[in-house]
Amino acid sequence: MQHLDFQAFFDLSPNPYLAMDRDFVIVGANRAYLDVTQRRLDQLLGLTIFQAFPAMADGSGDDSALQLRHSLERALHGRCRDTLPLIRYDVARDTLQGPVFEERFWSATHTPLLDAQGEVHLLLQHTEDVTELNRLRSLQTQPSPAQVQDASSVLAAHHLMERAEAVDARNRALSEEAAALRQLFDLAPGFVCILSEPGRAYEMANEAYFRLVGRRDILGRPMQDVLPAQEAQAFAQVLQGVGTTGDRFIAQAQPVMLPRRPGLEPEQRFIDVLCQPMFALDGSVRGFFIQGHDVTEHCHAQRELRRHHEQLEALVAERTEALQRSEQALMQSQKMEALGQLTGGVAHDFNNVLQVIASNLQLLKPLARDDARGTRRIQSALLSVDRGARLASHLLAFARKQPLAPVALNAGRLVRGMDDMLRRALGASVELRTVVGGGLWNVLADPGFLENALLNLAINARDAMDGQGALTIEAGNASLDELYAGLHDEVAPGQYVMIAVSDTGCGMTPEVLGRAFDPFFTTKPDGSGTGLGLSMVYGFVKQSQGHIKIYSEPGHGTTVRMYLPRSLQAEHQPAPQIMRRLAAAAKPSWWWRTMPRCARRWSTSSPAWATACSRPATPRAR
Repeated sequence: MQHLDFQAFFDLSPNPYLAMDRDFVIVGANRAYLDVTQRRLDQLLGLTIFQAFPAMADGSGDDSALQLRHSLERALHGRCRDTLPLIRYDVARDTLQGPVFEERFWSATHTPLLDAQGEVHLLLQHTEDVTELNRLRSLQTQPSPAQVQDASSVLAAHHLMERAEAVDARNRALSEEAAALRQLFDLAPGFVCILSEPGRAYEMANEAYFRLVGRRDILGRPMQDVLPAQEAQAFAQVLQGVGTTGDRFIAQAQPVMLPRRPGLEPEQRFIDVLCQPMFALDGSVRGFFIQGHDVTEHCHAQRELRRHHEQLEALVAERTEALQRSEQALMQSQKMEALGQLTGGVAHDFNNVLQVIASNLQLLKPLARDDARGTRRIQSALLSVDRGARLASHLLAFARKQPLAPVALNAGRLVRGMDDMLRRALGASVELRTVVGGGLWNVLADPGFLENALLNLAINARDAMDGQGALTIEAGNASLDELYAGLHDEVAPGQYVMIAVSDTGCGMTPEVLGRAFDPFFTTKPDGSGTGLGLSMVYGFVKQSQGHIKIYSEPGHGTTVRMYLPRSLQAEHQPAPQIMRRLAAAAKPSWWWRTMPRCARRWSTSSPAWATACSRPATPRAR
């Protein structure tokens, strides 16, 4: 077959054929067509069929030209053969007097030729000249004398024309009905196709189905040659079940793998599909009607909607959790503020009571000079007053009312300087590790209170480890952003120096962690602690405009992080040892700072004591 000359077959065919492109431009014609139309090929090539065969000048051929155009368009857009049983189309013949239109009648069939992508490449017109057959109609009303003599010929021609007219009318009606059905078929919002049985070849398919399977060259081809192997096998099982039971098959959002275009990899699509059998007159299944919708975009939209819904739920849960944390932090802050105000007031009142007690005890000491037993009791009472003063000092520290003397200092040097003191306080069974980051910023803090805070944290860690374990003190630069500040009350975003104290102890439960900073709260046995260590550290850090955070889990130890604001001032250089001693000697003691108002109470009964207590003595050089 590969050596056959199809061009020779085309030219030698006794049937008239004309080839046109999609724009109805003539691209070829065989000899039979040129003979019947009395044209040369060079007169036709490059012209549309309507230019090559124009309507008559009087316009009487306009209806025929319109019928021809409609037939060609049906074949082009429907990709199926279209037939014009009878059409009058006069042909212009060249004469000496000019073009003369000769009345001719034709029967034409238009067949689309598809390319590899299923698109219409050419239109082939097969034309039959039925002018002589049509002229037989005149025998019914205007028979010639010779025809009258041949009554049998007239009768035969009469019956022949009746049948021809009936067939022509029937064909016209069927053609119009088929065109209307085909238009409805193509305009269907979903995909539609019809498969034959047996063979399961495509008999009809609309535009939506062509788009679904990604190709057009499917009519007349078996289903297994059109669909991917996996989908064809699955669909064949569906058809087998429908054909056997006679029941229709319905599926919603059915996943299928189909290519968008020939040559492309199949991709997942989702379809709603209905398949039902078509029965012949004898009750057998003669085919399958398949209808459905491509719901891929809808499924993707639903999946995207579910994803957004899940994200929204997660975001709401996250925001709710953040709000709860903020509310808890606010409540904790308000609780600590209220406790601070309460303890601050109590501490001040307690100090006043201690001052009265201390002043009386100091005035009693000279009177009991000769009484050793009384002197010991007064001294014991003064020691108790001193312990009470330290307790009041702790309460004031928690209430952020302790007088501080902040200076610009390097926390790394302060931590290293406490090494010996911390090792003595922790004991030999606790391993002390110190990690100081490079380029550490300065902080503005009271060095004495900072040392006291670190010592308190170290002792708490030692007790949590039962005297054995590892204690790590870290110092490094840190930046707290607005997000972190928004989650923690009283935290200002900015640059800080972070000092962390971590232990390998027993850790804290969430309940204990929530009350760790409360004054007088302790988990130690009675008599083993006052519960003011962490409270004092909390008050010192807050009074220094810093932030403190505890991280702890039962069985995993505890980390306390203090964040002190960065200072841009140069590091304060402490005075030499002798100068510090002189400054301390020149500074009034706690007793002299608290005695003036107490001395006023004794001024009326003991003027000499009042004078002695009204000012501190001048220190002597050492």
